Amino acid sequence: MKTFNKMIDFPIEGELQEIGMEVLAVLGRDDFKGYDIYNDDLDVLLGGPICIVETLDDLMEVTGLDSESNPVSIMLMVPTFDIVRILPSERWVMFFSVVTNAGGPSYYVPRAIADQVPNINRALQEHNGDRPLVQSERGQLFEYSRVSPISCALTKRMVPLSPEQYAKYHRGEEYFDEVITEAEETFITTGVTEDDVATVGELYT
Repeated sequence: MKTFNKMIDFPIEGELQEIGMEVLAVLGRDDFKGYDIYNDDLDVLLGGPICIVETLDDLMEVTGLDSESNPVSIMLMVPTFDIVRILPSERWVMFFSVVTNAGGPSYYVPRAIADQVPNINRALQEHNGDRPLVQSERGQLFEYSRVSPISCALTKRMVPLSPEQYAKYHRGEEYFDEVITEAEETFITTGVTEDDVATVGELYT
């Protein structure tokens, strides 16, 4: 497993670019003013390093909590995480658990590895609602969980596309005419909500 403790060492270009840009978006918030986001230790900034899984064996180090709040590997069961999500490119699965006041380590697993592990699929189902939860005038609604890069809050939204359908929509493989709004698409891809946009707008008016 590759572990990065400072952003100055993180390769922003290449296959890890999406991860690097996501982390820098979080570190660009006002909360981190006064810090050297490139040279300060990520244990101080985010509560832990950025960890890139490279092999199946590395997954033994990806841990959440069991029912008694003991750390346990995703390879052994489906533990509780604060965040489990697929990045917009669909090339990475991200795991995050808060283990200190500052946060915790972030684990990024390539889909080629993640797709081999049933526990990861189950964790994604539990966190991102791959089954219809509500029947509305817009059809069946599915729950999406995202962390806002503006408020850093975990927010849930009900959207009338399953994660599988949205993956097709995102790749342009199938067109779902007027099924999701622009705000819903923004939330799924970035975690930014209408409330975030309104709050930012108020700051500049």
